[in-house]
Amino acid sequence: MIVIENDGPELVSTNYWESELAAKGFFYLTINAGCFRLIAPATAGLSLTDAQGAECVLVTRGAWPAKERPDGLELLFDDHSSNPYAIHIVTDQCDHLPLDSDKDRPGQLPRWILAIYTEAGKMFELPARYRIAESIPCLKALE
Repeated sequence: MIVIENDGPELVSTNYWESELAAKGFFYLTINAGCFRLIAPATAGLSLTDAQGAECVLVTRGAWPAKERPDGLELLFDDHSSNPYAIHIVTDQCDHLPLDSDKDRPGQLPRWILAIYTEAGKMFELPARYRIAESIPCLKALE
């Protein structure tokens, strides 16, 4: 079981780094106090350069037919390019999910933050928006 210690939106400590998920190079998403915290082991292949170039992160929840999963998440690092950086994870890689009522609406300012953590600590954070789609990959800007 992954244990997370929080101080509001900050991830203070976790045993994730000793977990089987970390050993296999899987991302883990934990949510607290309006912040998505993406935990990224070095072996996950996270491109910090591509991620940092984004203006906002769109977190999309939807069915994932290609993986035969009823639920998954897409983290789209929206840099307004035709090929934005995206990460797709199954809900087993999350401690819990936002409620349907937590989704953002078009025209609304971002209500969320996404922070990226490596074993060295918090690398950076970006504004984030949460939405629900019929399926992922969605790979579209917020409408």
